[in-house]
Amino acid sequence: MELKSLQCPNCGATLDIEDGLDTFFCKYCGYKILLEGQSKAAYEAKVCVKHMEHEERLQDKRDSHERFKMEFAQKDQRNTFLIVFSIFGAIIALCLIISLFGNAGAKRQERELQAIVDQIMIDIENEDFAEAYVKANSLYWDDSWTSKGEEKWHATRKEVIKQIEEAEKKVTGTTSNSAEDDSGEFWDWFN
Repeated sequence: MELKSLQCPNCGATLDIEDGLDTFFCKYCGYKILLEGQSKAAYEAKVCVKHMEHEERLQDKRDSHERFKMEFAQKDQRNTFLIVFSIFGAIIALCLIISLFGNAGAKRQERELQAIVDQIMIDIENEDFAEAYVKANSLYWDDSWTSKGEEKWHATRKEVIKQIEEAEKKVTGTTSNSAEDDSGEFWDWFN
């Protein structure tokens, strides 16, 4: 490498210049100095710099594209989460609605069956045992929303029939519930 000595046009300091560079800066005052003509080394250096700048721009574009893909994936993931969360929320809301309607239906049927029991007690007091037996054998839980009352009303039906029989025996000395077998479950057969 050949060194040439020049003076800075700005501060007059003596400069050492490497052969092959056409642009450099004064190391004393920072003044930019351009030499006329361009050597092969200077041309190759400029090409290398341009290539590095080009690679840097490409890398920036790749990085930008990767960020875009990551943001899109995050948005897609958030959207998927929102969809799943919405579906889950809808299912919970539907279950609550069904539960509320089921409970309302169960309460309604509970009131209806209790009203029948009250009518049976009136029939027993009026000694209308045939009507009481018919009503007693209609005490079946048939709410399709829930089966929680099935055992209760099965036991209630048996107890009411027993009360009718006892009241009828007390009044007439016998029972007219001849369709019922000894176990008291004849009517269960049909349901």
